[in-house]
Amino acid sequence: MNRPEALRRDIQQALGRRDGAAAARLVDEALAGAPEDIDLRLQKAMALRLQGDLKGALAALELAVNRARQEVVDTTDALRVIMILDIWNPLLTEDEREAVTGLMNAPHDFFAV
Repeated sequence: MNRPEALRRDIQQALGRRDGAAAARLVDEALAGAPEDIDLRLQKAMALRLQGDLKGALAALELAVNRARQEVVDTTDALRVIMILDIWNPLLTEDEREAVTGLMNAPHDFFAV
């Protein structure tokens, strides 16, 4: 078994034991060799959460999501609108929450008779 495979196995075992500190250390080591690996970044978020570092876990999760490739393909001739919102963010202000609510209600309001 090569080193990256062994690290991934050890990370899974540490997470299974709920040993966040060991998992975080192992993930950091693995990320040094694969900095763009989304799975490792998600495991980092889990490890931080196990350590009770909710802010760190959310930051790691946001980094993983933002680095993930997002692609939409539409092969039809019809108009299609795709809206991706970061609505889970607990740091949204009240004004931002109201704006998101308005955006979510807009299709209903537009098509209402």
